[in-house]
Amino acid sequence: DMKGINYPSFVDWWNQHKNRFLLKGNISKSTYTQIEETLKKNYNILSYTIDKIKELFK
Repeated sequence: DMKGINYPSFVDWWNQHKNRFLLKGNISKSTYTQIEETLKKNYNILSYTIDKIKELFK
Protein backbone atom coordinates (compact mmCIF):
# COMPACT_ATOMS: atom_id res chain seq x y z
CA ASP A 1 0.00 0.00 0.00
CA MET A 2 1.73 3.13 -1.25
CA LYS A 3 -0.91 5.57 0.02
CA GLY A 4 0.47 8.24 2.32
CA ILE A 5 4.09 7.29 1.70
CA ASN A 6 6.50 10.20 1.91
CA TYR A 7 9.38 10.95 -0.41
CA PRO A 8 12.34 9.98 1.85
CA SER A 9 10.79 6.67 2.87
CA PHE A 10 10.02 5.85 -0.78
CA VAL A 11 13.64 6.57 -1.74
CA ASP A 12 14.88 4.29 1.06
CA TRP A 13 12.45 1.56 0.02
CA TRP A 14 13.39 1.93 -3.66
CA ASN A 15 17.14 1.81 -2.97
CA GLN A 16 16.65 -1.31 -0.86
CA HIS A 17 14.67 -3.26 -3.47
CA LYS A 18 15.50 -1.87 -6.94
CA ASN A 19 18.21 -4.39 -7.85
CA ARG A 20 16.02 -7.33 -6.86
CA PHE A 21 13.11 -5.93 -8.90
CA LEU A 22 15.40 -5.62 -11.92
CA LEU A 23 16.91 -9.10 -11.50
CA LYS A 24 13.52 -10.78 -11.06
CA GLY A 25 12.08 -8.87 -14.00
CA ASN A 26 9.39 -7.17 -11.88
CA ILE A 27 10.14 -3.95 -13.74
CA SER A 28 11.54 -3.19 -17.17
CA LYS A 29 14.91 -1.54 -17.63
CA SER A 30 13.19 1.56 -19.03
CA THR A 31 10.90 1.87 -15.99
CA TYR A 32 13.91 1.41 -13.72
CA THR A 33 15.83 4.13 -15.58
CA GLN A 34 12.82 6.46 -15.51
CA ILE A 35 12.43 6.10 -11.74
CA GLU A 36 16.17 6.62 -11.17
CA GLU A 37 16.22 9.76 -13.34
CA THR A 38 13.11 11.20 -11.69
CA LEU A 39 14.50 10.63 -8.19
CA LYS A 40 17.83 12.18 -9.17
CA LYS A 41 16.12 15.22 -10.70
CA ASN A 42 13.93 15.70 -7.62
CA TYR A 43 16.94 15.29 -5.34
CA ASN A 44 18.83 17.96 -7.29
CA ILE A 45 15.86 20.36 -7.09
CA LEU A 46 15.55 19.72 -3.35
CA SER A 47 19.29 20.26 -2.75
CA TYR A 48 19.22 23.49 -4.76
CA THR A 49 16.18 24.74 -2.81
CA ILE A 50 17.77 23.91 0.56
CA ASP A 51 20.95 25.77 -0.47
CA LYS A 52 18.91 28.83 -1.47
CA ILE A 53 17.00 28.78 1.83
CA LYS A 54 20.26 28.51 3.79
CA GLU A 55 21.58 31.59 1.94
CA LEU A 56 18.57 33.58 3.14
CA PHE A 57 19.46 32.87 6.77
CA LYS A 58 23.18 33.63 6.63
